[in-house]
Amino acid sequence: MSTKQPYPCVLVLREKHAYLYFHVANEDQLHRAALLVLGGRFRSGYFYPRPTKEERPQPPDYVDEAEIAKLKGVHKDIALRRLAEFKRGARLFYEDVATYNRIRDAVRGKDGAVAWACLKARNDIEYEGVELVAYETGYQVV
Repeated sequence: MSTKQPYPCVLVLREKHAYLYFHVANEDQLHRAALLVLGGRFRSGYFYPRPTKEERPQPPDYVDEAEIAKLKGVHKDIALRRLAEFKRGARLFYEDVATYNRIRDAVRGKDGAVAWACLKARNDIEYEGVELVAYETGYQVV
């Protein structure tokens, strides 16, 4: 279920040393602000480092599960654990590559909708929080 954002609102960004606030009157302004922020973070070099070949996990000695099944005792346990660690590391590495490429393409292509999607997807990451806060339109004593 999607809820439509009430405009105007405030885009609140949680950075390392401060909160930043942008007034957004409509979706177009939201996308422009998102592109401004994502582009600045991307160009800074601190937020979205490009994954390198050196960071790609190297496969363990045994990657064929049929071969591992033939091993005995502790050797089998170690081989299974190393294979699971490799698969997890490879999955995370390729997710990082895909994220980097999506961010890079949004900035290069000046695509504010994708920039906003990227910011929202990384909302729970340290120093990268984003939130849209509606303005109050009245006051009631609570």
